[in-house]
Amino acid sequence: PIDPLLIQKTLLLADIGATNARFTIVSPDSPEFKISNYKTKDFLSLQEALEHFLKPLGVQPQIAAIAIACPTDSDEITMTNASWTFSQDQLKLHFGFEDLIVVNDFVAIAKAIPYLKEEDMVKVGGGDKKPKKPMVVLGPGTGLGISTLIPAPQSAQGAEAAAQKSEEWVATPGE
Repeated sequence: PIDPLLIQKTLLLADIGATNARFTIVSPDSPEFKISNYKTKDFLSLQEALEHFLKPLGVQPQIAAIAIACPTDSDEITMTNASWTFSQDQLKLHFGFEDLIVVNDFVAIAKAIPYLKEEDMVKVGGGDKKPKKPMVVLGPGTGLGISTLIPAPQSAQGAEAAAQKSEEWVATPGE
């Protein structure tokens, strides 16, 4: 469950890949969530899949956050290994979202790394752990996903400040 104090509005969270489209709703009234999993090929578009997911729930999310397996650097999103194409602006307008956040799926994973606890990680390879050094997220899906997490340029915090929060890191997609 997500801490209810962190959730002030109803959120739609989505993980969209070439094979699967996963959706959940998180709201102030219900920090517990159930993930609905659909096959991407069963829908003509992300809009159609979202409508299929949302209609029986009868909820109107105010904010949507979508992690998707493709470049996200323009309004027009075209999936690399699936036929879905959409406009971020049109999707936001169609569903009436106050805010729509669309990021590359591996950038989303990389941005989560600073929040992992030591017991969530497994050391791979030799050598000593080197804090505040670039990190790489790499994983298979329909394609091969990759993102690099690098320390953000130091501001008033000084170079000795440990980069432990997501905003102190920059994630770059390996598209």
